[in-house]
Amino acid sequence: ALLGISVFVLFSHSWTWFVFALSLAMFLFLEWRLAVHNRGLWGRFKEKTILVVATVGVGLLVDLLRSVLSPVSSSGSVVSTIQSSLGFPNPGYLLSGMSKTVDFGLGGVFVNQLLVALAFIGFLVLLRFKSEVSNFFVAWVFVACVSILFAGVDLVFNRALFMLPWVVFSGLGLAFFISFVGYRVYFLDDSPV
Repeated sequence: ALLGISVFVLFSHSWTWFVFALSLAMFLFLEWRLAVHNRGLWGRFKEKTILVVATVGVGLLVDLLRSVLSPVSSSGSVVSTIQSSLGFPNPGYLLSGMSKTVDFGLGGVFVNQLLVALAFIGFLVLLRFKSEVSNFFVAWVFVACVSILFAGVDLVFNRALFMLPWVVFSGLGLAFFISFVGYRVYFLDDSPV
């Protein structure tokens, strides 16, 4: 299933596929760190490595075949954009580029501060979990943050911020908030009058 989704994403939006592939690589690094500290996880880590390498490898092979059969190459497009769009971190540009992207570039996607706040809370909640899914989402955010840090043009901000799983994080934040408030209300209703 992962392989099919990977190829589908590659053909539908190459930028998302490359963020996905880099997130899988970062995920593999996080899982490797766990396996080094706990040798019992080593066998499972080998299985994950095979799955990730096969998924990314097949995606790159499909892209290579695509570039041979047509003038379109996702890899070529992404690599040329990366070469022209990334540079050394520039704090001044980082702040102005981020402000421009949030206010104008994405058409107001991030104007909903409640969504952004819930997503931030959801990400913090996610950090408490020690699972493969949480490691993958942490890897995804890491990849986006690194690309934003080295951004040289607004395009990088737009792509990185837009491809983050805001809905997943805000859903986790909302669930946490509801359970937190529900817990407090339950004990208030249960108190003797």
